[in-house]
Amino acid sequence: MKHTEIQHTKTMETGISTNQYNEMLRGIIAEVKMTRVVIANRLSTSVTQLYWNIEKRLSVEKLEKGYGGRVVEQLSADLKSEFPETEGFSPRSLLDMKRLYEFYSESKQISPHVVAEFENDIPPQAVAVLLIKVN
Repeated sequence: MKHTEIQHTKTMETGISTNQYNEMLRGIIAEVKMTRVVIANRLSTSVTQLYWNIEKRLSVEKLEKGYGGRVVEQLSADLKSEFPETEGFSPRSLLDMKRLYEFYSESKQISPHVVAEFENDIPPQAVAVLLIKVN
């Protein structure tokens, strides 16, 4: 962490004292840092909602390994092509997403809002892997 303050105590050329300047600087730095945290939390919540919606869609379409497996494979290929920088769209991941949604929605214990609360600690893909290993 950088320590950015003017160390001398003379009045700056602009007419503002060094102490006033340092106080202003610390306030701006604190606000930027706080806003970054707010943005990260909103992004995390939005990503969680996105995955929940994908999971729900896969469940509603009743995609399974059998007949729907070909659909899942094609969907995976198309999503990877459209979003090459994004991980988590393998056929197995898509089926894991579906199972995760079904587990949470059937148990009625967890909604996407609750998932968003613990997502900072446990990424959705890790939750899916844990769920598969437990079941």
